Amino acid sequence: MKVASKEIYVYLKLKKYMTKIKCLMQDALHNLVIKSMNNYIKFFQRFIPMKTEVKKVKGVTNIYEPEEVVEEINTTLDLINADEIE
Repeated sequence: MKVASKEIYVYLKLKKYMTKIKCLMQDALHNLVIKSMNNYIKFFQRFIPMKTEVKKVKGVTNIYEPEEVVEEINTTLDLINADEIE
């Protein structure tokens, strides 16, 4: 690459570097938001019963999933290490 001036070369190199950093930050933010939204949905799904039995007017029973089946909700520290998207 022939560039007339060293300042232009440095500017172009810096611009490429900053573009790469911007893309990496966008990707990290995207993964963080996706994982956070999945955890948000899972949190509310835990409170939705699998089955509701109505025996009488005052006799309603909600049946939830067993606790072993329900996954742990990730903490904020887990969101920082957002390596995988479910």
